[in-house]
Amino acid sequence: MPSQDLNLPPLFTGMGFAPDANLPGEALYRATRRRMDPGTVCYSQRPDQLDAIIMLAPETELSHAIQVIYPLMLAANDALGATLPPGVAVHMAWPDRLFVNGALAGGLALFTQQEDLSTVPDWMLARISIDIMGNPKNPFPGETLDRTSLYEEGAGEASAPALLESFCRYFLNWLDRWQRDGLVSIKDLWLERAAGRDSQVSFPNDGTLVRGLVTDLTDTGDLIITGDGKPQTLKLSGLLAGPSWEL
Repeated sequence: MPSQDLNLPPLFTGMGFAPDANLPGEALYRATRRRMDPGTVCYSQRPDQLDAIIMLAPETELSHAIQVIYPLMLAANDALGATLPPGVAVHMAWPDRLFVNGALAGGLALFTQQEDLSTVPDWMLARISIDIMGNPKNPFPGETLDRTSLYEEGAGEASAPALLESFCRYFLNWLDRWQRDGLVSIKDLWLERAAGRDSQVSFPNDGTLVRGLVTDLTDTGDLIITGDGKPQTLKLSGLLAGPSWEL
């Protein structure tokens, strides 16, 4: 299994895969058979897209463990902000999407074998995917208004390895803060950077989409939105149904 030289922070170990590998399938195979340790970072060596999966070892019930999506989103937001030119807007769209200048540029996902929210998972996989180059054969980049890439937004020097290294460093910091002080310690910072604060956006909810303004997060990580003047609570546990995005 070829591996690039990555400068990952302590506790993380890289495991590279060929560009055409089925990364989620490879990671799930190893996780279910206990063939990799917590902190393993499986990553694709494709140059056009960051695609990586981190193996986590939750110590709390699944209902609480899935709150890790907030440290993950904040880390991705910081890594994108450090990579893109100044002034380029980066936002997090609940529960798992990454927006650059209002268009989808990437997303996150959580995978685990357990479905019972009251059990402690044996393991959890956290995936991050970010479109770096877009479609190089597209003669009209930027015409798809709801999709973008880092190259299209002016980050022509961006690379998947550098972005992954940056993301992992930021993730360790946000993870430590969440584990020590709980969701309340990072909630306001997430809300400040959330898509849907100033204008309505769509959110996944039980297989459908609902539109509204972001109002708040509950103590358990559920999202409260306001649409048509009425508050509505969207359950964070919907994350486990699979990602709401596709690159």
